[in-house]
Amino acid sequence: MERVDARDIIRDILNFLDYDLAIHNIRVVKQFTDEPTLINVSKDQFKQVLINVIQNAKDAMASTEPAIFKIT
Repeated sequence: MERVDARDIIRDILNFLDYDLAIHNIRVVKQFTDEPTLINVSKDQFKQVLINVIQNAKDAMASTEPAIFKIT
């Protein structure tokens, strides 16, 4: 486990999934705090959880127009 800023990992994952979300017409709205959001986590496992959650949200929004995915 390591101490990381969750905002950085979330930004990385959203950048990684940006194209996939865009071709499915899903707009991502990010509203992060100015303060670090420090968590103790296995970085790779946390990334995988985020990818799974975002992919599930993408699938659930498949028939929604406009599709907006908001992360706060």
